[in-house]
Amino acid sequence: MTPGAGRHPIRYLPQLDGLRAVAVLLVVASHIISLAIPGVSGVTLFFFISGFIITRMMLAEPTGRLLPF
Repeated sequence: MTPGAGRHPIRYLPQLDGLRAVAVLLVVASHIISLAIPGVSGVTLFFFISGFIITRMMLAEPTGRLLPF
C-alpha cells in the first residue's frame, strides 16, 4: 500500500494563514510594546490554530478515531 493511500484529502484553509499572521504580529508587537499587548494572546492564538489543524488531520484518518489504540 502506498503512503497516504485511503486517506481523505484535507482542504486547505487560507483563512488560517491570516490568523497565523495576526498571532505572529501580536507576539512581535508584545516584544516591541511590552506593556500594551500581552504576548500570551498571540501564543495562545497560535496554539489554538495548531490544535485545530492537528484535530482536523486526526479526524480525516480512515479509522475516524482520535487515538491510535
